[in-house]
Amino acid sequence: MQRLRPILLIFLLFGCISPHASTEANRDSVLAGLTRTPDIEKQSAEPGQEATVEESSRKTLREQAEDFDRFLQGKLSVEENAKIKNACNDIPEKNPFCFSILNYPYFTEKKEKLRKAENSPSKRIRRVNPSYRKGELANWTALRFAPPAATISPMAGLRKARFSHLKELALRETECPLYIAISIAAALEDQLPNKDSLGDIARLYEKGGNCIPEETPDDKATTLTRAGLFQLLDNQPQKAYELFVRASNVPNAVNSRPLYWRHRMEKLLGKTHDAEKSLKQLSDKYPFSFHTVVAQAAINADPGSLLSQPHRDAKRSQLVPAINLLIEQVEILHKFGLENSARTVLDWAVGESKDVEPEVKLYLAELKDQKSEDHLKKIKLLADVLYDHPNLISKKSMELYFPKPYFPVFEKHSSGLDPFLLLAIARQESAFNPQAVSSANAVGLLQVVPQTGKKVTNATKRALMKPETNIKTGSKYFQQLLKKVGGQIHLAMAAYNAGPRKLKEWLGRYPTDDPILFIDILPYRETRDYVALVLRNYYWYRRMHGTEQEAREISKRVFDLQN
Repeated sequence: MQRLRPILLIFLLFGCISPHASTEANRDSVLAGLTRTPDIEKQSAEPGQEATVEESSRKTLREQAEDFDRFLQGKLSVEENAKIKNACNDIPEKNPFCFSILNYPYFTEKKEKLRKAENSPSKRIRRVNPSYRKGELANWTALRFAPPAATISPMAGLRKARFSHLKELALRETECPLYIAISIAAALEDQLPNKDSLGDIARLYEKGGNCIPEETPDDKATTLTRAGLFQLLDNQPQKAYELFVRASNVPNAVNSRPLYWRHRMEKLLGKTHDAEKSLKQLSDKYPFSFHTVVAQAAINADPGSLLSQPHRDAKRSQLVPAINLLIEQVEILHKFGLENSARTVLDWAVGESKDVEPEVKLYLAELKDQKSEDHLKKIKLLADVLYDHPNLISKKSMELYFPKPYFPVFEKHSSGLDPFLLLAIARQESAFNPQAVSSANAVGLLQVVPQTGKKVTNATKRALMKPETNIKTGSKYFQQLLKKVGGQIHLAMAAYNAGPRKLKEWLGRYPTDDPILFIDILPYRETRDYVALVLRNYYWYRRMHGTEQEAREISKRVFDLQN
């Protein structure tokens, strides 16, 4: 559970990575140049000797796997290292691990580059304050060009007259860029529920969104969608619809939200044929998203029908044959219970899988599911595959994407909550890593802040690292939040992520009886995406591990769907 911390507009509009984005190291892969396929030397056998030869081969394979395991752990002596490398250089086909032994420096160097890239400090954004000389604004151009994160904080400290002046300048401006309009719109939200501000907020977001280049498509779609939502709050459905159309048509944007609201507005405006087309587009492009589940369930369709698709995978690649060497090694290491080494080689294979068939990526995810606690990498890998290739969605692939580790513990310590709801939270909070610690010091499966743990169950930070204590504490705390909001799960989710005080503030700012509109209008991008993703997780866990009717009842209760 991530606690509230100062979040500027860059986190609302520009700070989140797409749910299936991935980091790729340089592609000068050693795989491309490999032509020989290692195999264990087969010996001819007389009749009756087959069993002996097979046993001997298995013994040789085990010894090779164990030597490789020791190699990766650095437990071979200098002489043993030299011997195994010389043997691999001379006759690599005799040992299926020769490829990794000879290319070990490449894989370790690449892993280190990725680690440094992931942990590199983000660039500090310098604030750009409005500058006045003799009562006149002197840096309007600099304000227009500055990213929203550089100008949002200064907006809060401006005197009312100067803020109003900036707002009017932004509303009159016709030139791009105009990123200051986004900061002014966000600052105006602090003045809600003043209904007179809704139209200005919508126009400012639209102006800012118009100026966002298509090189950052998700930011553009998000900002235009926000403009449309405020037009909707201002009771301007036609204007809202036009903005949702534009947002949903931004090339290369990955965002189901504008397409969902486009569909909603088409239904509201009587555009029945268009509404059917946009629903099909939503379902085809984002088949298991939160907004697709809501839209389909609203017409009593079954979002889970895609679970009946046959499972397709391929255990070997034809496009990148050399990756099969790594896959073979993982299978052998699994076979002999050498799981740490299997995990290492599998990570190498995933890192080299950019150009392989999507079915092979599914198999890599399946291999990662075997005795591995690294669910985050598996989920990221499957997000790439299933979003880009929805034809590969099946019950098996979705069960890989929505794993259920520690489920007996969730059942035991659910404190009266549905254990699948707790699973849905844990998947989003920690990707089921019991040792996870966030930048806000939240820990464990359900990311409980130690202060909350102390208050709820008197649990220490160390105790919260234990699955049982963490689940018991997190579930009890969520139940307390649920009680405070009258059992409305989406509100409890928002409070769990951003804190009860922020939820109370937002309920005052955005008065609406439409739960989907409330979720999508939340000012923190992190929180609105969090709530939508957890609710999506909850639906799919229930749909896969229960009946269609149970999932439908849950979706009606959770979403209070609007028809």
